[in-house]
Amino acid sequence: MILHILALSCAKNDANIQFPQREEFITSPGKYYFKSFRIVIKEMADDSLIYGVFDNANRPIYQQSLVQTFKNSDWFIYVDASENIWFHSKDLSCTSALLKQESANVLFTFNKNVTDKKLIPKEVIGKMDR
Repeated sequence: MILHILALSCAKNDANIQFPQREEFITSPGKYYFKSFRIVIKEMADDSLIYGVFDNANRPIYQQSLVQTFKNSDWFIYVDASENIWFHSKDLSCTSALLKQESANVLFTFNKNVTDKKLIPKEVIGKMDR
């Protein structure tokens, strides 16, 4: 909770609110609303970025650590057809995933630093290799 408040107080104000479709790349700070969740990407005062995923009741599903912000270049978030959320950052040298679950108790499971390219959507691999 304290980290969430700190992140919001250190962030620049952005009014970028969008309702993207699945299978679309997100490459700029803002609020992105989907059917069962929203993604918030905040730009900090030092121009680094941080992101979080929240359910429709505004409860955090995942929030990136404040000590692991990333540069505002060479990154993207991709939401696939199954509403899995893929994050890639060349700055952090990682690709991670929040995989959608069918369970009523768990909305997503977090997989840090996915390296098996068989698990990563071809669209994400194509953009990573550019």
